[in-house]
Amino acid sequence: MSFVAHVGGSKAGRPDGDAEQALVAELAKWRRNAEQVERLVKFGSFEAGLDAGGLTWSDGTYAVFGVPAGSPITLEEALAFYDAATRDRIQQGIERAKASGEPYDLTVPFRTRAGENRWARMVGQVEIVAGSKRLFGVIRDVTSERIAEEHLRQQALQDMLTGLPNRRAFQARLEQVQSTGVERLGLCIVDVDRFKSVNDGYGHEVGDLLLKLIASRLAAAVRTTDLVARLGGDEFAIVLTGLQSKADLQRRVSSVITAVREPGLCADHMLTPSVSIGASCSRTLSPDHLLKQADIALYKAKLNGRDQYCLFEPRFRKEVEAHDRLADEVRTGLARNQFEVHYQPIVDLRTRIVRGWEALVRWRHPQRGLLLPERFAAALSDPKTSVAIDDFVLDTSLRQMRQWLDRAAPVTCLGVNVSEAQLKRPDLVERIMTGLDRHRLTPDRLKLEISEAALGEPAARSTAATMDSLAELGVVCVLDDFGMGHASLTRLKQFRVERIKLNRAFMANVGIDGYDQAIVRCMIGLGRDLGIRITAEGIETVDQLAVLRQFGCDVGQGFLFGRPMPSDDVPGFLERWEARAASLFDAVEQRTARPRLVR
Repeated sequence: MSFVAHVGGSKAGRPDGDAEQALVAELAKWRRNAEQVERLVKFGSFEAGLDAGGLTWSDGTYAVFGVPAGSPITLEEALAFYDAATRDRIQQGIERAKASGEPYDLTVPFRTRAGENRWARMVGQVEIVAGSKRLFGVIRDVTSERIAEEHLRQQALQDMLTGLPNRRAFQARLEQVQSTGVERLGLCIVDVDRFKSVNDGYGHEVGDLLLKLIASRLAAAVRTTDLVARLGGDEFAIVLTGLQSKADLQRRVSSVITAVREPGLCADHMLTPSVSIGASCSRTLSPDHLLKQADIALYKAKLNGRDQYCLFEPRFRKEVEAHDRLADEVRTGLARNQFEVHYQPIVDLRTRIVRGWEALVRWRHPQRGLLLPERFAAALSDPKTSVAIDDFVLDTSLRQMRQWLDRAAPVTCLGVNVSEAQLKRPDLVERIMTGLDRHRLTPDRLKLEISEAALGEPAARSTAATMDSLAELGVVCVLDDFGMGHASLTRLKQFRVERIKLNRAFMANVGIDGYDQAIVRCMIGLGRDLGIRITAEGIETVDQLAVLRQFGCDVGQGFLFGRPMPSDDVPGFLERWEARAASLFDAVEQRTARPRLVR
């Protein structure tokens, strides 16, 4: 660095004494200011003779390398702060500068005298001074900038919640591994089961903790050469390397499912997470093809009930396409008014009176005729489609109830099924009360039938609150399919129910199987002790009716009394019911002996 200053002086151009002192003072001031700037920005300058040797550092350069200012330093000692590869880069930069006359600009790592690893940026230029080549340059400590850049790079490639690689890093890794084409590669798409229910039931803080828990378990369940990434939301991906066979893929994916399934504490809640996994493997397919296959397999795993894995098979593509077509058809059928509601009577087993009706959806398909729910149940795995069907049945049933009452038909109440997806709606209570008001019906006219499956964790707390609100308003909640779940008795304690419907599976052999008889008798007794009315579904024979009456069952439903029928048939059925009831119940009472109970 140099500058020229002109100060008034003698005719010979040399400054006089006062001027010379002023110039020296000005130079000293400038040097101090320059050194202060160097210290503040960790900046220094250097000069080296490339022919005759010799090296000069400014105080700032000494500070960069952690060397006391003014200490003797040689070119060899200066280069020793860099590793061999970096020394080669610097030498190459100097050679290019000598040949081209242009500066070189390098950012390189170095180690201070105290052994601290840091980064520096140096700019140097070779000039010829008095016939000798000299290197002039500046150097600045850029460690903080490098750390910031690395942090930004990590942010660009890392999921901030779980610490796993993100979608961008996953794509890069997948393409890198796949490009080699030398090994069989496995790709898994992992979806957390019922994650939305965790957020709705416990809050997003618990949801985040669950994601972190699952992320750690996924990472621990694979090899160090594999990759686990979070793609976003509750979706993860795993790249499995070194696969020997399809059986090897199955074994490793199965171990992931098992590892995730262990109970874990999230805040104050003990949760048992589960995941669904779709997997695909290949040595030659492109990353895009692998992803599509894994997505299809994941879709299949969810259709099969979650908490499991599926390995892609070509036939899955057709099955998924058929499922999607069915879902589209159902939505189209709703829009074209192809769905209707049929009603099945529910009979008081003591008084013989028809106590109410269960509303059951039917699809009058233009080509396949009248379809029962089993024929289109697969489409209801989509929550939006399921809710749309539920809304249709509820609205239609309440409107029909009003029409029956206006015609003085003795219809007491209606039972309407509520799906898991419908039960999670935050506006369910408001929607139900609005429907009742619109059709001028009191809340006790409606019985909501809720299956045990819809009451499972993790949304149990919010579901219980919804049921409490409905009960306070007068709507009766019925626990449907009781006895088939893994925690039926727990449900009675946890949820506010006033009715229980015994699963029809118990009815099939109740007249001939001692175990089924004992189970039904116990459940009826339990309901009596708890003050809960019991409804038995699936009554088809007089023998079944006789056993249930002897056990003291309250209410029954089944083909013996009447099959589901269109709304227009209900008034006529009620007109004929008294005679029908007499023939059924008199047949039971006129038996010479009670039905034989199996021991």
